[in-house]
Amino acid sequence: MQDNGRARVFGQRTAGAVLASAIEKLPNGDALQYVFADYLSQSGRRLEGAGVIPDLDAPLATAMLPGGEDVALEKALAWAR
Repeated sequence: MQDNGRARVFGQRTAGAVLASAIEKLPNGDALQYVFADYLSQSGRRLEGAGVIPDLDAPLATAMLPGGEDVALEKALAWAR
């Protein structure tokens, strides 16, 4: 939606861990996890390792959260107004 101009993203870059995978149990009891799909943005940008980059950066300040403050939400609401 961000690439199509239908949404704005506020906050901080996501971790970029988006590969779809499956876990199979092996006969000896071990497990094998393997990737079977990758994700690309609408514009063709690979999200794995890069994450989603916000339109407006609003770093998380965990010290503010107990007081109910959310910088990303405040910036999003200000933009919407």
